[in-house]
Amino acid sequence: MKIDPEEDSYKDLVRPPATPTDVIGGILRIRRDLAARIKSQVLPNSGLTLEQVDLLFELYGQRSNYLTFSYLKDFVVHSPELVSRRISELEAVGLVQTRKTKDVSKQPLGRKSIDAKSKCVRITDEGVSQIEPIYKRYRSLCETLLEGSSEPHWTAVAIVLEGLRETIWGGQTLRLAASIDNQVSLSPQDLKNK
Repeated sequence: MKIDPEEDSYKDLVRPPATPTDVIGGILRIRRDLAARIKSQVLPNSGLTLEQVDLLFELYGQRSNYLTFSYLKDFVVHSPELVSRRISELEAVGLVQTRKTKDVSKQPLGRKSIDAKSKCVRITDEGVSQIEPIYKRYRSLCETLLEGSSEPHWTAVAIVLEGLRETIWGGQTLRLAASIDNQVSLSPQDLKNK
């Protein structure tokens, strides 16, 4: 929804200050609503579940690398505890390829493992050809949903979300530093100090 504060219909609109429960509750509701929208507008006729697409998006973004299962568990949004099962489903239809980590010539992305049985995975050419049109529909949906806002707003939201993730994980996430209106550079730590 695009709101123009100069329009008469919005001049009397007063929103009480948001509370922490408003923010977290809003994030949870948005997640639910986004999942439903993605299922209805991005995934139809793909033959893939939201969880499988989540995993394929991560592999597609890193298509030149093998990724460890533990790496994927840290980055997928949906059901990280089922990553191994999802990988098996995708491998059965030829969309991904797994190998023992010790057999991969280039070190896979993710935590190093001392377990000789550990595995890593990458997307296949067939997986790339199947996920590309889905990713294009996803990107188009994202652009449509964010119509009326601009990059500085997206950056501000991304900083807040990354700061929240860092708080949840105890500072173990990557730092996000971004420029808002090319005037101020903020990181999640900067936001905590304000």
